[in-house]
Amino acid sequence: MKTRDILRDGVIYAGSNGLLGLANIATVLVAARYLSEGELGAVEMILALAMLVRLVIPLEVSQSTGIFCADAKTLEEKARYASTALWFSCCVYGIFVLAALGGAGLWSRLLFGDTDLRTLLVVGVLGAVAAGLFYHLQSQLRWNLQSGTYALVTVGYAGLFFGLTWLGCLRPSIRLYSIPGSMALVGGSAAVLAWMLCRHVHPGRFSLPALREMLVFSLPLVPSSLAIFLLEYFDRLAIRSVLSLDQVGVYAVASRLAMVVHFAIIGFQGALTPHVFRSYREAGTPDAIARVFRLFCALGIPLVATLAMFVPELLRVVARPEYSAAWGAVPFLAVAVIVSRLYIFAPGLVLERRTRTIAWVNLTAAVLNGVLNVALLLVFPHIVSAAAATAVSATVGAVLYLRASQRCYAIAYRWRTPLGCLAVATVTTVVGLAAGTRLGTGPAVGLKLLLCAGTAAAVGRISIRPEEIRQAAAAVRGFLFPRD
Repeated sequence: MKTRDILRDGVIYAGSNGLLGLANIATVLVAARYLSEGELGAVEMILALAMLVRLVIPLEVSQSTGIFCADAKTLEEKARYASTALWFSCCVYGIFVLAALGGAGLWSRLLFGDTDLRTLLVVGVLGAVAAGLFYHLQSQLRWNLQSGTYALVTVGYAGLFFGLTWLGCLRPSIRLYSIPGSMALVGGSAAVLAWMLCRHVHPGRFSLPALREMLVFSLPLVPSSLAIFLLEYFDRLAIRSVLSLDQVGVYAVASRLAMVVHFAIIGFQGALTPHVFRSYREAGTPDAIARVFRLFCALGIPLVATLAMFVPELLRVVARPEYSAAWGAVPFLAVAVIVSRLYIFAPGLVLERRTRTIAWVNLTAAVLNGVLNVALLLVFPHIVSAAAATAVSATVGAVLYLRASQRCYAIAYRWRTPLGCLAVATVTTVVGLAAGTRLGTGPAVGLKLLLCAGTAAAVGRISIRPEEIRQAAAAVRGFLFPRD
């Protein structure tokens, strides 16, 4: 596996998924301009349901498709796995729609606390299924290493999703349904387009033996996926139960601002995993993963520090005054976003198919998250408590996962590097926030900019070697200006 290949695909995945992530963030922030806190809280619960549906309903066959297609020796064998997974996903999603619509009143009471928002639930269920099918087919493009096609579909989805949501928000009669309605319309259309672009591995065949093979791998991942959902979304459930649906809306704004740091990892996540699946037996792969991890630290840690320092100013620009309480939760949630994605640099458990171990790690972190969220919210009833609990739980889960993975696929990480970067970022962030409370807006912003630049320079110096900078620059030049 070549670092240059990862960086090339990383540029493509980072650009396309960056636009998708930006669209997802922007849609919620735009909706916050038009919806009350309670209405936005209800939409956030719908988005949580959509994530649960995507993770659990198809029994994680999309994940098993990636590894089985990578091991397939012929195109026919690869098509058998891919087509079977798609047929299975369509069937289980259809069963879910029928069950959800039949019990719409119960689901509405569970999500929102009453049944007045039943129509929102129905639209949300359709949007969740459409988004789930799109995600499945989008992943297939990634497993096929069709990075250009992946980018085309993803960028198209992002633009249409944001545009349709914005138009819906302009009409008072439908603005509450703008986000889930856009998910249904755009997600369904993008899923059809993605299927057409990778139909060479979806010839329409269904194989029961192939499904059995994939389910043997993926079924133990379902409890793990449920744990991931609880780790990422239990805070919303706890806030709705202990505080109110209005506070869920405020927390939704904090969560979207924290997701900005996800831009530091989406390219790595999209490009690294398929290459690891194909090249993990090569002798140089562990060292390549370690190098990419250091590059990730050089990008991710300064970005978290920058966001934490400027979040008060960002909230004044993008949100109404009633959402100002979100600022304290953003730094904790940004840390949670980063550490919860570190599993991509620890492929050992997936490569050895230790799905039970993955499940136990995720369940441990999820249980800890649930206990900490409830306990801290009862002691200190503020959304900052939920954010802090989520950050601590995500960190514990990441440490457990990395340690378990090292026993299966050892990678020579130099842990002094990220720890040193964290120390620098913590000091500069504290200084920047303190300056914001004591100085005027202009001097505070100027000082924060200097601190951000200093953080980036120091972290880059700690994480990246000079020869690696030259190699990365050469890889980018080769991608942008290929030689004949």
